[in-house]
Amino acid sequence: MGWSRRAWLASLPFWSLEAALDKGRQLPSEAKRYADPTTEFAVDRLTDPAHTSVLPACYSHFASHRGTHVLYASDRFGSMQAYRMDVKTGESRQLTEAVALDPASLNLSIDEHNIFYRDGRSIRLLNISNLRERELHQTPSGWEPTPGMSMSIDGVNLLIVESNGGKGRIMLVPVAAKTAGAPSVTTVIETDGVPTEAQPPAETCQRAL
Repeated sequence: MGWSRRAWLASLPFWSLEAALDKGRQLPSEAKRYADPTTEFAVDRLTDPAHTSVLPACYSHFASHRGTHVLYASDRFGSMQAYRMDVKTGESRQLTEAVALDPASLNLSIDEHNIFYRDGRSIRLLNISNLRERELHQTPSGWEPTPGMSMSIDGVNLLIVESNGGKGRIMLVPVAAKTAGAPSVTTVIETDGVPTEAQPPAETCQRAL
């Protein structure tokens, strides 16, 4: 007999159940203004240095076009997770409960309704509004994921890199739903040596920021 999600959660220790329910929680601002000791200029610090908080790769789409929200990763509760910060209030909302989040892979969709991220070997799409998510791609056996991920200019595909020994390949992962006739994951190029990351043209970074 299969287990329901409720039964599975009930079987976990209390601390595990609590962690599983953290997705979607709202967190107060950690912003603080202080005078730089060297220049005496006012500095606005957005996150608490007591934990690690990082932005995605520089070429990623992680800031909203209007500059109202920023996507970032933090280990404030022990494991690295994705958060969306309201720049005006400094408040953050936890978006993921990933097992092995790659912070460099975080990207906003073109319409900014979804985020994309890598959790271990899985590329995932998550709806920001209801936090529902689905898998877009799973790195197959024999290949290993490479940190980082970018988006095509038209927002139709994600660009990822996978490695196999001394070989590497750049792949296109469609962000559309998996339906009959929908494009499948394709290999753009496979080479000796492993590309460090698949970057879009420079104008994508300029548009996102």
